[in-house]
Amino acid sequence: MPISFLILTYNSSSYIYSLLDSLSDKVGNSIRKGEYEIIIFDNASSDDTTDKISKYLKDRKEWDGHIQFVKNSQNLGYAKGINMAAKKAKGDLLVVINPDAELIEADFGLLIDSFEQDKKMAAAGLRLVNLQGKNEKTAGKFYNPLTFLLFSLGLENLFNIRFAPEELMTVDYVSGGFIAIRKETFEQLKGYDEDYFMYVEDMDLCYRIKKMGMKTVYMPSAIIRHAGQGSSSREFAIVNIYRGLQIFYTKHSSLMMQQYVKNLLSLKAALIIFISTALGKRDLVSVYSHALKTIV
Repeated sequence: MPISFLILTYNSSSYIYSLLDSLSDKVGNSIRKGEYEIIIFDNASSDDTTDKISKYLKDRKEWDGHIQFVKNSQNLGYAKGINMAAKKAKGDLLVVINPDAELIEADFGLLIDSFEQDKKMAAAGLRLVNLQGKNEKTAGKFYNPLTFLLFSLGLENLFNIRFAPEELMTVDYVSGGFIAIRKETFEQLKGYDEDYFMYVEDMDLCYRIKKMGMKTVYMPSAIIRHAGQGSSSREFAIVNIYRGLQIFYTKHSSLMMQQYVKNLLSLKAALIIFISTALGKRDLVSVYSHALKTIV
């Protein structure tokens, strides 16, 4: 099963060498040379990301024929950018890797075997760790009214709504930061929903996978160290998570649940603004004031 690695860059200059070096080191050890390709799609970076990638590819002749590098003229967002990269992919398995990441361990042979043996397996989340080596909770359960309330209260981790399994298991959704997707399924679903600019598109994809009778699994066959928010700021992330959650529930739930989600998001933002104002944390006041404006 040939693999296409998809990397979407946007102002990723500080990280891209580490990722490409780790791919060069790890991928060749677990996949035969003719069975993988790397597609780098740049979303109109304004720093020197594209110059660095061009120089890297010029210096690494052993990757000739294995890498496509596409420079886009505008920032299309994450979902659309990955979709465009996927259209160029020739592999049967798409592996999406965030640019602010570095492969620590990789057994892509095991990953390929799992997809070949289980035809119902449409997507697999792989292990992400932070810069301190601690597992990121990148698998999760779809929210119901109770768990969304817990999320709004900041109790998501306490009640294990998001988690990092120690072994292969079926889950509701996984993070798109390091995810393998059967290309046939990805095409049937027409890829990521491009109504999401960035964030929550991964949960949406896994939800649609489940609706079509396929499954998403978490498997620790590879480990990637993830810097986090390498292409965005904290404010950008929070605001777009607010937008994304509203899009998700508008598409996939009742009017009552949609309003419930908006009410809880509004309450969470208002509480954080109130507390942050009292504590003099102007940055949080600004972030959640912006997030509050997304609720319509």
